Amino acid sequence: MNGFSWLIEGEIGGMARPGHDADRLWKWLAEQGIGLVVSLTESAPDKDAMARHNIESLHIPVPDFTAPRQEDIRRFIEHARFHRHERHAICVHCGAGIGRTGTMLACYLVSQGESASQAILRVRQARPGSVETEEQEAAVRRFAESLTGEQRPRGGKSAQGK
Repeated sequence: MNGFSWLIEGEIGGMARPGHDADRLWKWLAEQGIGLVVSLTESAPDKDAMARHNIESLHIPVPDFTAPRQEDIRRFIEHARFHRHERHAICVHCGAGIGRTGTMLACYLVSQGESASQAILRVRQARPGSVETEEQEAAVRRFAESLTGEQRPRGGKSAQGK
């Protein structure tokens, strides 16, 4: 539905912008266990419609074909961590569900310990065409470089692995 696919089954996925039958989409996403929808489009979806299905909305407007700002990536990661702690799955969307969405999905993987390169490759395998621009790739790399060993539990450099 709406090009939705899981990046990590039951944990986080991505899709394209909701269409004319958004209420049906919110219902379907809620049935999949989605508790947070992150919208990267410049216009926000209807929060009230999502709330009727017990879905929280996080709107981070990012212009098409650009990368999210580092502070917006960190804001997304904070919300994602909270919802994962509460056992809610997450859905990220932009216009087509590949550029901005792929960038945030890759940053999520980086926050879980994957390298920027691994994360971008994994997202592209799950959602072909993702992370469309050099600026978006660079944003994922900058985010990875900003994390300390404590924030990168797997695959990253840690105090124990030195």
